[in-house]
Amino acid sequence: MARKVYIDNMPLDQALDLVMNRLQSVVGLRIPEEEIEVQQSLGRITAEPIRARKSSPHYPAAAMDGIAVRARDTLGASETTPVLLYRDQHFVEVDTGDPVPADYDAVIMIEDVNYKDENTAEIIAPAVPWQHVRSVGEDLIASQIIIPAFFPVGPFEIGSLLTAGVTRIKVVRKPRVAIIPTGTEIVEPGQEKMRPGEVTESNSRMLGGLCEIWGGLPIRRPIVPDDRESLKEAIMQAARQADMIVICSGSSAGWEDYTADVIEEMGELILHGLAIRPGKPAIVGLIEGKPVLGIPGYPVPAALVFELIGRPLICALQGITPPESQTLEARVARKLASSMGVDEFVHVTLARVGSDYLAFPRARGAGSTSSLVKADGVLVVPRGLEGYQPGDRVHIKLTRPLEVVD
Repeated sequence: MARKVYIDNMPLDQALDLVMNRLQSVVGLRIPEEEIEVQQSLGRITAEPIRARKSSPHYPAAAMDGIAVRARDTLGASETTPVLLYRDQHFVEVDTGDPVPADYDAVIMIEDVNYKDENTAEIIAPAVPWQHVRSVGEDLIASQIIIPAFFPVGPFEIGSLLTAGVTRIKVVRKPRVAIIPTGTEIVEPGQEKMRPGEVTESNSRMLGGLCEIWGGLPIRRPIVPDDRESLKEAIMQAARQADMIVICSGSSAGWEDYTADVIEEMGELILHGLAIRPGKPAIVGLIEGKPVLGIPGYPVPAALVFELIGRPLICALQGITPPESQTLEARVARKLASSMGVDEFVHVTLARVGSDYLAFPRARGAGSTSSLVKADGVLVVPRGLEGYQPGDRVHIKLTRPLEVVD
């Protein structure tokens, strides 16, 4: 088969709309679910609304340590006319959380009780009905919805669910993301002696880590050499075990870059080429109704494309949308030139000067893993701009917490 050389220049927002609409129309973004123990559900996404199985509290409960009384027996109590109450006839002692007996309707705090003797209590203020009493269902009512569908389960949700008698819930099954590293030149990490031209394969681990952070389940496949039939076989195997396929490298237009051709041959090629820098030769397609993402081989564009396209796909397979990133206003520290026809994503280091921040663009080498490690955020230079001048105010999307930056 003759090699096709074509790379589009599609704007990012248009590409995202195209990909999501195409997936929705073809596969409907089916969201499988599974049932798990509540105690194992931290960070998982609910697949349906979760309802309380029992009320909390399920009995009238004392909200304070003290004595349970009938409010009518305390009428008229004051500092000048104290009221005496007798054990078992007018009061019973209760601790916080104890059941309030059926014929009592209020609790007086122990601090407001003066014991004349072991069986006689003196009070100087009347109680009102249901004072310091937690009524049935004050916290949760049986059958009420505790958590809506497609909501992340946090520590507080786990506590509330268990309180409501819920021990198992249905959650969205983690999307299984097969990651296929490709390239005759790449070798597994840990090789003590490497020949010139050999490259340690690290992208699949980096992308797998991002996948886990975003709620997916990465499945790393063995390295595939630059061979069309080997790549096809690896994709077919991945399609049988995963909900999404990521192919690392082979997305450009070199002689051994087969990814776009293979996806088109095996399924549907939705796009090849984004108007972004770095990461222009990104690929998105469909094979057997599953999204396939072709990632550039260098780590910086690989991470960027996976963030821009892979994350929305992984979130969509969970029925959620990616959360908004924290942004910070800063001033550009030095001149930053950019190509006008693309959205350029530039990693920056931030420095706080008084109440202001300076953004220092880092080296823009595609293979610079240190830029990913040392960057505090990303500055986007929109297409149509030739760049920024020193002192220009810009918005930085933070890649680490602001307190760490400070």
